[in-house]
Amino acid sequence: MFRLIIIFLVLALMGGSIAYLGNQLGRYIGRRKLSIFNLRPRHTSILITIFTGILIALLTMGIAAIMSKDVRQFLKGIESLRQQRDKLLEEIDIATKTVRIGDIIFLIHDPIVAGVIPGGLSKDVIKEKLNDILAQANLITIEKSNNRLLALKKPFLGQDEKLILYNNENYDQTVEQLLKSKEDQVVYVIAHQNVFLREKVPVIFQSSPNMLVFRRGEVITSVTVDGRKSRDAIFNELYGLMKSKVRTAALKKGIIQDFVTGEIRSELKMSDIVDTAWRISQMRRSVKVEVEAKKDIYSIDPLDIELVLVPMG
Repeated sequence: MFRLIIIFLVLALMGGSIAYLGNQLGRYIGRRKLSIFNLRPRHTSILITIFTGILIALLTMGIAAIMSKDVRQFLKGIESLRQQRDKLLEEIDIATKTVRIGDIIFLIHDPIVAGVIPGGLSKDVIKEKLNDILAQANLITIEKSNNRLLALKKPFLGQDEKLILYNNENYDQTVEQLLKSKEDQVVYVIAHQNVFLREKVPVIFQSSPNMLVFRRGEVITSVTVDGRKSRDAIFNELYGLMKSKVRTAALKKGIIQDFVTGEIRSELKMSDIVDTAWRISQMRRSVKVEVEAKKDIYSIDPLDIELVLVPMG
């Protein structure tokens, strides 16, 4: 208690002394009409008063910090609170961005849908087919949005919601390009910016020839399977073949994947894989399994393939 009284008296004495000296200095400058920094005497006197007040505050805080442990701890606490505040604001910012990213439906340049438009069509028919592709893109966007809204337990979008926005200039340019083409063209609808949940989707068109990827009878890939393994093990090998090697080979050659699921579309049924696994198990020896194209397959087509067994040895 005595220490606090001493601190108070010292501060009061110093503050009063500085205030008195500042006042005297201000009056002296006022009478002499002196100037600092080319200010008018009246403004110079005000500046002296302000400087005196700042000096009193700084000395008061400095002496209190030197003479009192509590004050020092208080000042350190202020800095600690400031650091905690900055850290909390940073965490809030990160959390906000994470939530926002979780609401992304399409990233810029994401393909939404692709469709084929034959070459040699009239302008009106080309526009009709482009509009059909746009309508399909709109339905895909609604479905993808509603799946996200379902997870968030929020109201769904209606099936008549219009979410796709296209650029008229890009639309007209695409029509003219397709009008000049004699080949079948794959037309992509591409997101033109990052799109968040419930937002409109600006899109552009891109097109490329619908190329022949695999010819009828062409071997896409193959694998050797030991028929002495269990039927389940053989099935797993064949299923892995379809999920990895066939997918990799198809994408490398130019097959267009499903943009919603990211999978390669295939006409091969699960029952075909099960039947092939049973046949291999009955052979009781190593068999080469070739994945062959059943017909000519183009970029936009699903894989119409079959599994052909080639005995070894």
